Amino acid sequence: MKSAWNLLGVGAWLIVIAFFIWMIYDIRKRRLKQLVQTHKKFSTRNLIISLIEVAVFVVGFCTMSYQTFFKSIDLTSKQTVRIHYRYDALVLNTNQQPSYFVSVKTGGGKNPLQTFTYLVDGAEYQTTNRNASISYGKRITDVEADAYPWDRKALQREDKRTEHAFTAVMTATYKDNWQNGLGLHAGRHATQYTLIRIPAQTFVHFENKE
Repeated sequence: MKSAWNLLGVGAWLIVIAFFIWMIYDIRKRRLKQLVQTHKKFSTRNLIISLIEVAVFVVGFCTMSYQTFFKSIDLTSKQTVRIHYRYDALVLNTNQQPSYFVSVKTGGGKNPLQTFTYLVDGAEYQTTNRNASISYGKRITDVEADAYPWDRKALQREDKRTEHAFTAVMTATYKDNWQNGLGLHAGRHATQYTLIRIPAQTFVHFENKE
């Protein structure tokens, strides 16, 4: 449990589950009572009550499912997420010639996954194209990275300082508030994206390129 606000979501789910159990019990109880008192299997009044109970449950279940599992992340909302940026200069890998800043390995399958490997301050890092991209040329960010809220001035400073060879890691965390707590997200990791900036495409090494 990352935040006490998530208890709000736990309580809401318990209410939904408890209401479902009570609804089944109440529908069965009213049906048995009707059979005993009137000897009839069908009653318009009972049907309407049952439909109302089912409708209330469906609304509650769908609302909590959306809040917990399907609600998209709004990275531009200052009330929803807290964003942190980290910048590191890339280290040139000289183990092979020509030297390179990042190596790319492409996997197989219908949706090939690319793995990016790079060096930062003597440490090796790996990420994939699901949450990272490589940028080179005049524009600091590429099309994929443009979808994220970067600090453009900070990117320009790093680009100038490192001569177009750095990584920018954007990490978003859900804030501690009741809105995020309702979906059990408060205080939890939301998403992360890595922008790998290099001077030119020639500084990319393709491991399995024929």
